[in-house]
Amino acid sequence: MSRRLLQLCLLSAGGFQCLPTAMPPADDSLAVAVFFYNMAYQYPSHVYAIDQGNALVRRYGVTNYIPGATGTIASGATAPSNGAVHPAMRHLFFSHNVGAGNLQVFRIGDDYSLTAGASVTHATFLNDVIADPSGLFVYVPVFSGVGITGYQFNSVTGGLSLIGALTTGTAPFALTQSSDGQHIYAADSGGNTVVSVLRNSVTGGLTLINSQASGTQPRGIAIDPTGRFVIATCGTGNLINVYSRNAGTGSLTAVSSFAPVASANPRGPVFDRSGLMLVPYSGLSAIGRFYLDPGTGVLTLVDTITTGSGPRRMAFSRDGKFLYVVTSTGNTLETYRYDSVPVLVSSQSAGSNPQGVVVMHTSVAAGGSPL
Repeated sequence: MSRRLLQLCLLSAGGFQCLPTAMPPADDSLAVAVFFYNMAYQYPSHVYAIDQGNALVRRYGVTNYIPGATGTIASGATAPSNGAVHPAMRHLFFSHNVGAGNLQVFRIGDDYSLTAGASVTHATFLNDVIADPSGLFVYVPVFSGVGITGYQFNSVTGGLSLIGALTTGTAPFALTQSSDGQHIYAADSGGNTVVSVLRNSVTGGLTLINSQASGTQPRGIAIDPTGRFVIATCGTGNLINVYSRNAGTGSLTAVSSFAPVASANPRGPVFDRSGLMLVPYSGLSAIGRFYLDPGTGVLTLVDTITTGSGPRRMAFSRDGKFLYVVTSTGNTLETYRYDSVPVLVSSQSAGSNPQGVVVMHTSVAAGGSPL
């Protein structure tokens, strides 16, 4: 899919930083609306933390980037594991990972409160969920031979319609996708592989492209901002693997690996605005920051940041100025001011064994409401 590039300029402590930003095709009205909304509204308005131990979604209003608890709602089933926001920012999707896995839809109100909607139960649990950029489809990795299961999503009714499933290894755990949604990548924790999948943008159907060995139990996966590399983190194997990505075909080729300190148990990476990769060490109280060589894909450890106990998942504010981290054994939602080195500025209770964090953005100019 051909895309034009614009310059997105963000105001930072050192002045304006301009980054090339992919402009969606003009015929994709939702993607275009979301693109300009994202450019205009960099400020986070609300944060949702996934409280697995209490089966709750915790909502925090944000003032000057700092979250403050405003309420909770039942997550829809036992043990919520992760969440994803619909591109139009009117719905949230949550997966659950104990017993029969539940995919739960919530409607986001003008005040950012949540109302439970459609739900689908699977024979076994779900550890992740993603929504494609068009907003038409939702995908979950089903932790068994079922593989990745897709649903068509009706944004008017909030309903889910089953598309089908693609068998990918034995126990897919985490998903990520290319910026255009054409390719989906899965960390197959049971098969010890990373799987590349082609997505049909019209039907939502999936086709296997290829798979690569990963080490023991990959449980985190991400694509770097350039789209050149896919990174998979192996918890039990205590390994971070880098794969070069063919942007045209979506296929993967292993290029490098990095072994963190013992018992680090690395999870899903995120990238800061300079391109550094951050990896939560869920077995430690730390985040590793890495330089990813844009030519070779080799990782170099830059430093290690101390956090609360058991950091699990992370998300940046859209302008990259603040980082939000849930700690699964510290039971907190932590906020870091992110300059050259992250600085902890707030720690809020996040219930029991929090597993995920979702950041929502808006502005006074948007009336304080989702798009």
